[in-house]
Amino acid sequence: MATMNQKLHLAAPYNIFYNTIPCLPQQDNTIFFTDLLCPSLGKLKTSLQITFKVDIEWLMNQYDQKHLRSKPLTILYGEENPELEKYVSDNLPNVKSHCVAVRDLHGSHRSKLAIFVYDDDSVRVVVSSANLYQDHWEHFNHCFWVSPLCRMSECARDSPTGFKSDIILFLKQYKLPVLGTWIDYLHLASPYNIFYNTIPCLPQQDNTIFFTDLLCPSLGKLKTSLQITFKVDIEWLMNQYDQKHLRSKPLTILYGEENPELEKYVADNLPNVKSHCVAVRDLHGSHRSKLAIFVYDDDSVRVVVSSANLYQDHWEHFNHCFWVSPLCRMSECARDSPTGFKSDLILFLKQYKLPVLGTWIDYVKRADFHDVRVFLVTSLPGCHPTERPWSLLQQMAILLDNYCDVPDQKDWPVVIQASCLGMYGENDRNWLESTLLVNLQSTAPFQIIYPSVANVTTFVRHNCNDLGTALEIKM
Repeated sequence: MATMNQKLHLAAPYNIFYNTIPCLPQQDNTIFFTDLLCPSLGKLKTSLQITFKVDIEWLMNQYDQKHLRSKPLTILYGEENPELEKYVSDNLPNVKSHCVAVRDLHGSHRSKLAIFVYDDDSVRVVVSSANLYQDHWEHFNHCFWVSPLCRMSECARDSPTGFKSDIILFLKQYKLPVLGTWIDYLHLASPYNIFYNTIPCLPQQDNTIFFTDLLCPSLGKLKTSLQITFKVDIEWLMNQYDQKHLRSKPLTILYGEENPELEKYVADNLPNVKSHCVAVRDLHGSHRSKLAIFVYDDDSVRVVVSSANLYQDHWEHFNHCFWVSPLCRMSECARDSPTGFKSDLILFLKQYKLPVLGTWIDYVKRADFHDVRVFLVTSLPGCHPTERPWSLLQQMAILLDNYCDVPDQKDWPVVIQASCLGMYGENDRNWLESTLLVNLQSTAPFQIIYPSVANVTTFVRHNCNDLGTALEIKM
């Protein structure tokens, strides 16, 4: 019997094949799915399967027949399949799966394509009409085009037909980090590097990420990390690191909400983790900063500024925004950014006055932040004289004075956004006039953006139970 590689030579130059239907006479140029995994085509390193419908157990059985079950596999599919997601999560650590949500009423994701990468990084593409389940392969006629072997090369030319350019363009339209290294995805988002969290029950958005994407090895080989937040679910957080095999890496956590269970869990189970609760004495203040610093094996640094706490509900049911810095490499010159980001970050970290942050300040000092193109505006809880450099008003004044042309009009409004409007009192005099407007020292028209009752009740997750009855009445 001919090997698949021999069949491919015989089928040149068109390389068209059909599936083998067991109950019918054997046809010329017919193949089984396992033929696409034949070692005569190359020693498989990893593969991508793009389809509409997939039977994951049948698919993995095909790989198993060629002793390839443990090889990395990425699956994009169009038909919602919670059983697939559970099966992958429970049984297949080497498999990444993603359901491609389509917003069009009359459309669905029906593309069928595979990419096989071999140990020498050569590539083979298969364009197909068959879904990935037994019935389609054994009882329906389907057609397949199998590309010649595309070897890795310094010149890496396109075909005369532009096939390579077109397939790259096709894959990029998915806007999924799983389809390219995360670093490529970051380049697409430059220069602003703004991302949003992926909410599983909503259609996939552009530039959305999971927490684990921030730990992607394409960003660098992680050495240690710092997480600054308000609320943290330590078991959920460690599970995120565990998914990228980083659970044992050194991790420092600063958090604002008192959590004795966290301290006990860290002491009993996590010798590589340092945690510290940031106590705030101010009556109306709490530690709400959310920032992460990742340090890689070459001591390069990446900073993430976030609006999300470190627990599952915040990442899966609430909209949050993330800024991800470019890689800041260790350098003898170790420049600041044109915006002073590095200096402001060091000043912010120093205000904690915590010995545990000394190492992190040193990492930032030795890194070159020249490619950063944003400003860092920080706020520390408490009452601060406006002339202090870490005062929020002082920082805003510097930005407005140096980078904004504000018209000389007294009727320019002051606009603020608040997610917990009313938590300090049942009417505006209890907090708005006596605290906020006094600090702003402004007589300009005042406007507030806040979530209404209708916003909350029609939200993905309508749940205010954790606020407590008295506070919920105020809200």
